[in-house]
Amino acid sequence: MHPNRSLKIVVQPDGDVIVFITQDNMPIYGNEGLGEKKACVEFCHLGGGGRSMHTRKALLTLSEAMEKDNKENPIDLQERQ
Repeated sequence: MHPNRSLKIVVQPDGDVIVFITQDNMPIYGNEGLGEKKACVEFCHLGGGGRSMHTRKALLTLSEAMEKDNKENPIDLQERQ
């Protein structure tokens, strides 16, 4: 694993869940032929066409666990470099 890469889970106000791959706490970008795209996956809430409700629920649980871990044992990004 790259020492400066991590997952970031964002829960949007509309209930959608987005999983980003980050490096140095910034989203990673890749070229997909149509310009640069963020390395992320979005799981929509039911109103927006969501079909992966079990996965979305698991990501919400993972997000809560990551938040608790970061509060209890924060990672110093300076140490990782």
